[in-house]
Amino acid sequence: PPGMTVDELRAFVLGLPGAVEAGHHGRPDFRHGGRIVVNLDEDDRTVTIKLSGDEQAALVARDDGAFTLPGGWARHGWTTISLDRADPDELRELIAQAWAEAQERRRP
Repeated sequence: PPGMTVDELRAFVLGLPGAVEAGHHGRPDFRHGGRIVVNLDEDDRTVTIKLSGDEQAALVARDDGAFTLPGGWARHGWTTISLDRADPDELRELIAQAWAEAQERRRP
């Protein structure tokens, strides 16, 4: 069944290479090399990560309530994902992909 707890999310993200938990605008985030990769809203039970434009469009088009656009940041690929509605395996895959892309951007 869909759904991931905040504790499961935190354990998964902190298990990724170079992961550090910090804060942004009073909410926890997870960073690689000082750059935010995952924003967590514990009250709304959502995360926001950066995806490619095509992937973002495809996920939002499913219209299943798991994926929404966070205002102006959406045009940069940032996509909000419901911890309650998203498939946990898909969520882990998307976060791992965003993490790998963040690692690539850090390489000289």
